[in-house]
Amino acid sequence: MVNKSLKSLVVVLVPLFIASAAYAYERDINKIVKEAKDGLAKVEKIEKEEQLKKENESREAEIRQIKEEADTLFAQNNYQAAKEKYQKAAELANNPDMKKYLQEAKAQDIKESLLQEKDRRDKEARKKQEAANAKAQKKKEEAQRKRDEARKASESKATEQKRAAEEQRLKQQEEARLHKTSRAQIVKERKRVADKKAQEAKRTVEQKKQESDARKLEQQKKKGAERQLAEERRLQRMRAKEKEQEQKKMQREPKKINPVRSK
Repeated sequence: MVNKSLKSLVVVLVPLFIASAAYAYERDINKIVKEAKDGLAKVEKIEKEEQLKKENESREAEIRQIKEEADTLFAQNNYQAAKEKYQKAAELANNPDMKKYLQEAKAQDIKESLLQEKDRRDKEARKKQEAANAKAQKKKEEAQRKRDEARKASESKATEQKRAAEEQRLKQQEEARLHKTSRAQIVKERKRVADKKAQEAKRTVEQKKQESDARKLEQQKKKGAERQLAEERRLQRMRAKEKEQEQKKMQREPKKINPVRSK
């Protein structure tokens, strides 16, 4: 009983499946044909537009050439021939396709002009924005620099105050220690400190003298080199002058001509 039901279901479904597949195939074929027709129409339209564009470009070139010829004839006072050329150029320009081409070209020129103007304004706006950003960045950096300087000055001042306080503390501590010692020790200590300062001052003077002597020696060497260079240049000028005088002397002396003895 079940087998008979399955057979009956298969008998019913198979024709339906075949019909559905045939319909889908026919629909795909119709779609492909429609797409092919649409593609063909697009290609034909593009070819027509390209052909029309070439014709209009050829007319434009011809109009320009005729107009130049008319201008030349007009400049040569050949007004009748110039008039004929101008009329011919006008007739070519009055062609409906040419009018449309010229209108589209004019619209394209206007569009390009507007785009160029927009691009120019955008560039100016970008430049202004970049200048404003640079100015703001510079102002920010200047403010940061001032803050850094103020911070460094504050830190330097605090360090100086701390050093001065430490020196004062050491001085008071030293004075307190000296008060506890005898007068002789005070004198001895003061003498030791004075000798130490004198030695440091002497070393400083000697060091400065050595540096001064070194600078003087360097200057003497430099002056000696300059004098030597000046002497060499002077000798070169003298030699050049002597050579010039010798040449002038030779030019002033008449050339000696040996007489030819007659045979």
